[in-house]
Amino acid sequence: MTLILKTAPVTSIVSLEEVKKHVNMLNDDNDELLKGYIASAATYLDGSNGILGRAVRTQSWELRINGFPSDSYCYSRNDVMGIDIPLPPLQTIDSFKYVDTDGSLTDVDIDDYQLIENGNFPATLIPAFDSCWPVARFEPNAVRIEFTAGFADDSPILASIKLAVKQIISLWYENREASVEANLSDLPHGTRALLAPLRIRTF
Repeated sequence: MTLILKTAPVTSIVSLEEVKKHVNMLNDDNDELLKGYIASAATYLDGSNGILGRAVRTQSWELRINGFPSDSYCYSRNDVMGIDIPLPPLQTIDSFKYVDTDGSLTDVDIDDYQLIENGNFPATLIPAFDSCWPVARFEPNAVRIEFTAGFADDSPILASIKLAVKQIISLWYENREASVEANLSDLPHGTRALLAPLRIRTF
């Protein structure tokens, strides 16, 4: 499986103003320092390399896999095999293509698959009822799915992540003279308690 970032988030997980209020900073002297912490916290938590295994703010990705779960795999069989879409929560499937046996990049028709949504957990694509996956050429990255993911601004999970980010940045700011490398065991218990239930461990 390969994940390629197509469009990075345009909004930070937390704003500079939110962080300054949290650390009780009344001037602009350390704004650049805090901006760096905000970016580092996003890298630590968000996207394909983040510890949460989630898309926090809206972003788009391309998932590439070497083939369908089984070429010509049909819905009517008892054990339907699907394609899990990583980095929940999923917003939209933007493109679904595969390399046909003749080498052409071909769209999977929207009527030939269905999306099984799972809220804040990974969604799954399966063949439409009484349909089969098409037959893809046997080659790397033969199936390519572009999707948009991330939490809405009013999501309660996003609120928990934002609080955790402010706590992490506060820790870094208070210990800025020391060498602090973030990992879950180094964080305050309250921050770990906020983040641990949100981690997607299947990715």
